[in-house]
Parts: sequence; C-alpha cells; structure tokens
Amino acid sequence: LLTVLLGDMDDDRDVDFDDIDYFVLGINDPETYQNQIGLPSDAMGDIDNDGDLDFDDTPGFVAILGGEGVQAVPEPSTIFLALVGAIGFVVLRRQRTSKFSG
Repeated sequence: LLTVLLGDMDDDRDVDFDDIDYFVLGINDPETYQNQIGLPSDAMGDIDNDGDLDFDDTPGFVAILGGEGVQAVPEPSTIFLALVGAIGFVVLRRQRTSKFSG
C-alpha cells in the first residue's frame, strides 16, 4: 500500500521548505523528478486533484506549507512570491536554452 503525503515533494514524510525546489522540478521536468524521487510528480503535488501537477497547484501547495504543523516563516505570501519567481526563472531559462540549442 502506497501512502503519499500530498505536497511532500521530496518524499521525506513532511511538507516543508525543502519541498519547494522539488515542486518546481515536478512542474517543469516531471521525468527528471520521477527519476530522482521514484514517484510521479503529480502523485505528490496534484493539490487541486485535477490529474496533473501544474501551476494551478501552486496556491494549494503554498497553503500546505503555511498550514498547521509547519511554521510559516516567512509569511505564506512571501513563499508564494518566491515560488512564482523560481518557476518563472526556470521557465525563462529553459526557453533561452532551447533557443540556443535549436
């Protein structure tokens, strides 16, 4: 029986700031995420339960990070902005890389 803690992107049995980088990786490169963690990224991060891990799952992920049992330092809104910035950075970097390689 596989038990998944939703939002536990690094599969260490808790949801904390260590999961943010893996959340971004799961959105941008699900294959690499699955190779590193051994589980599909949508199994761990599909917070809105629509069958995939995408940007729409970000608000729910931030809410879990700021939830009970996790200290919200910095504030959840700061976490959300940092996460959006990280996702944007990765997307822009991938676009630039694909322009130069193709």
